[in-house]
Amino acid sequence: MIDFTTDRLGGTEWNDVISSVKVPDGHRCRLWSSNNCNGDSSPDIYAPGAKQLPGGMNNRATSFKCYQN
Repeated sequence: MIDFTTDRLGGTEWNDVISSVKVPDGHRCRLWSSNNCNGDSSPDIYAPGAKQLPGGMNNRATSFKCYQN
């Protein structure tokens, strides 16, 4: 079940500038380097989140999805 998603950060102030993420308890999130949740991705990031994005995604995220565990 997808709780929240954005398939396009492009065109926003958040595109390619995210370096950390806070994840709510009971959820996991994944970030992608391209629109529509395609391209390179981070591994799943679990609560409480990550101070630096793993998987080479620092300042590269363009879309993301978060799921309930």
